[in-house]
Formats: sequence, structure tokens, C-alpha cells
Amino acid sequence: MKIIDAHLHIGQPGVFFAPQSTPELLLAGMDRLGFSAAICTDHLSLGRGCAGFLPGLREVFERSGGRIFYFGVYHPGFSDACLQAMAEAIDWPGFAGIKIHPSFHKIPADDPSYEPVWRFAAEHGLPMMTHSWSVSDYNPVQQLSVPARFEKYVKNYPVVRFVLGHVGGRGREQADAIRMARDYPNVYVDIAGDVYCYRLIEKLAAVIPDKVLFGSDYPWLDLRANFSRILLAEIDVEIKQRMLCDNAQAVYRLDI
Repeated sequence: MKIIDAHLHIGQPGVFFAPQSTPELLLAGMDRLGFSAAICTDHLSLGRGCAGFLPGLREVFERSGGRIFYFGVYHPGFSDACLQAMAEAIDWPGFAGIKIHPSFHKIPADDPSYEPVWRFAAEHGLPMMTHSWSVSDYNPVQQLSVPARFEKYVKNYPVVRFVLGHVGGRGREQADAIRMARDYPNVYVDIAGDVYCYRLIEKLAAVIPDKVLFGSDYPWLDLRANFSRILLAEIDVEIKQRMLCDNAQAVYRLDI
């Protein structure tokens, strides 16, 4: 069984010390668990977007033997630099697609400043992945990334394969993420992060088995946390294979 971790990070998060955040230690963890490939976001690139960081990520991909793929981060505040850097990287080995993070950048997901990256993705056939989460009293910036805010662009750019990271969080927003994945052919979800909802994997398997991607959110969580949730879920092995590999291949089309 091939296994793709479709949502993780390398580098220090900045809000806590992560001793196992280097590409080398990530690769060692992947080897222990039998992961075929992973797609990473460089934590540092979240600050100003991917400009200047993509050459280093290409080196990570090459040093990993073609197993650690990478996203280019689009920051609306540095739009031209981000798009220029990604235009250069489109044909590079290991470049998997585009990551956006409205909550981190403090710019709502339905803001017009995201229009250029959606247009760019559509023109170049690139997939996009985003942070998405539920409304939070103690973390108010999460309201900038609720799934419903992305719906305008999902409708306007149906050719863009779009992944709602973290399944929209919890509660009503998680229900919205599932609804969007069910209703729009181009929308998928991944289970990265601490979305610890009772029998979530079984629920997703029942309604959107072809739209769910495995993601660990490493180093925020151990590689084994969400991996074990799929392995131990009471679902058919065929659906586990889709979640652990096939659905990610459909979105990111990795050469593994």
C-alpha cells in the first residue's frame, strides 16, 4: 500500500519548539511508518509567501530521493512576488501546488486579493490547499478561514482542484466542508490537525470516500496520530487505500 501524507510542515513553527522538524528527521519518520511520499509547507514561507524559499524546497525534494514534495505559499500581501516565484517553479521537480492560509495572513478567504492566485492556478492546472477551521471564541482569526468563505472562488474556478485542510475544523464549519466536498467535483478535504471528532473517519467514508486525504500536520502532531485513525477505522480496506494514497494522487498527481 502506498501512503501519501498530504499535509505537513518542515522548519520551526515559531510558537513552540519542534525538535523533529528537519527534513532528515521527517524522512526517518516516514521510513519507520512506510510512507511513500509527503507534501510539505515550509513554516518560514508562511510569513511572506514562497518567494525565496522554493529553491531550498526543491533541494529538500532532491535530497529526499523524490519523496518530500512541496507547496508554494501565496500571501496576498506579496502577490506579485509569490506568483512570479511559482511561475518559475511550475516545472520544477517536486512542486506539488499552492498553499494559502487566510487566518495566518489575517486576510479573509473571500477577499478580492485572492483572485490572482485562483486565476493563476486555473491557468496552469495547479491544485490548491488551504487552512480551514471553525469559528473560535479563543482564536478569532479562524473566522477568516471558515469553509463558506471559499465557496465563491470554488464556484468561479471549477477547474481548480481545491483541498480544505483540517476538514473545516469542527461543528457547523466541518459540516460545511463535507457539504462542499459532496456538492462540488473540485473540492476535497484532508484530516490534518487535531480534528478529534468521534468516528470522524467513518462519517467521512460514508459520504465522501473519494474526497478525503490523509494528512498528519507534522510537527504539530506526531506522524502516527491521524495515520492510526485511518488504520483503525471501521471501514473497508479499499476506502483506507483511497484516503491514504489514491485521493491525494487524484488531486496532486505526484510521480511516486
